[in-house]
Amino acid sequence: MSIKLTAVALGVTLAFGAASGALAANNATIYQNGWGNDSSIEQYDNTNANATVNTYGNMNDNVVVQQDTTAATATINTNWGNNNDNYISQRDVTGSSASIYQAASFSDVVIEQGGTTSTVGGGCNWFGCWPGYPVTVDGSNQVAAVNQLSGWGHDAYIGQTGHNVTGTINQSGHKNEAVILQRGTGGDPDSAIITQSGSHNKASVDQYGKGLNATVLQQGSYNVATVTQRNSGQNASVTQVGNFNKANVVQH
Repeated sequence: MSIKLTAVALGVTLAFGAASGALAANNATIYQNGWGNDSSIEQYDNTNANATVNTYGNMNDNVVVQQDTTAATATINTNWGNNNDNYISQRDVTGSSASIYQAASFSDVVIEQGGTTSTVGGGCNWFGCWPGYPVTVDGSNQVAAVNQLSGWGHDAYIGQTGHNVTGTINQSGHKNEAVILQRGTGGDPDSAIITQSGSHNKASVDQYGKGLNATVLQQGSYNVATVTQRNSGQNASVTQVGNFNKANVVQH
């Protein structure tokens, strides 16, 4: 994952900060047309929460945060324009889906799905103080999809923690980068799919868990594909059509 993409994930979170449960809403829609716009939707403690963002233009930042929800859906469509950054965070969710579409060039996507970590225990008495310990509540039945189907220089990252998770990234053009990171916590299968067409693209899948499935398809030249799988029940498939491509699969 590129340095630029990492900065996006941190930057948009810090820009909008944390919100309280008072901002929760079951259905929220934002439409923006122009340059240099920022949008944010935050939904907490909901059932069937739905967030949709549609933007047109360049250099726009869009953020959707959903937490402690059941059957959450988040959709961001950047219909045209360059240098747009989109971020979806779904934490402590069940049956969630996240979808991002981007057109044009030089755009970044980050989707994070999984559990929330809190500190349990800890405290003080007459004899002194002691620290608590972190406990993570994992998400389940999560689906994430990224489509960057025109332009070049895109970065896409999907990070999923839980069980029965599916991540898909589709990219066309040149010098794009796609990363899917999955940490399975249950016995249900996890799936990662990356499809790229064009040249000088990079695809990376890193999975840990049980019943792992990774598929990478690249069409073009000078592309690189890497798949790493750990634990048990591993299945990996890499298909490259073109010249001067590199592929590496590691299972252990």
